[in-house]
Amino acid sequence: MIRLISNERGDTPLVEAYRTLRSNLQYVCNQHKCKLICITAATSGEGTSEVAANTALALSKNNNKVLLVDGNLRNPIQHIAFNVQNKGLTNAVMMDEDLTIHRNVVPHLDVLTAGEVVEYPSDIVDSSKLPTIFEYVRDEYDVVIIDTPSILSVTDAVVLAEKSDGVVLVVKNEVASPKDLIEAKKRLSQAGISLLGSIVIDA
Repeated sequence: MIRLISNERGDTPLVEAYRTLRSNLQYVCNQHKCKLICITAATSGEGTSEVAANTALALSKNNNKVLLVDGNLRNPIQHIAFNVQNKGLTNAVMMDEDLTIHRNVVPHLDVLTAGEVVEYPSDIVDSSKLPTIFEYVRDEYDVVIIDTPSILSVTDAVVLAEKSDGVVLVVKNEVASPKDLIEAKKRLSQAGISLLGSIVIDA
């Protein structure tokens, strides 16, 4: 289960850490003019979905108009974290339904869930409809955070990242090996994807 740390009261070290991340990310985005940001990791189990949710929450508390996209089509969880119906990307891309965005799950934060689980998630990320959706949300929001699968697990992560303005890499101590990190960065580089920064989580 995702812990929504950025929604917690008080000035705990974790809450403050996400405030610092917000400031750093806003600076980087202003420098690189980026709005669509993928949050990913080298391997699974590094806490990418929790970081994506809390990063989006932290940004929304600065009165930015923020959209959180659950791009983890194989293991979606953001609909559970924010208690909304899982109707989103796959419904719009594969089922030709209207795009459903869950508005104001908290002030200034909307959520686009993964949608119903499909047999071939790669068909979604490769679809010609997905860039159209991303261009729409680019125009509608100040920043879009995309919860993305791990780079070395499936090809979805790199394909999604190619449609974004850059990637933030989550690194959880004692989970990904140095070899994994090198290979993940290599794949991003080969695809011409900008690595905006890294977030290190103490296991």
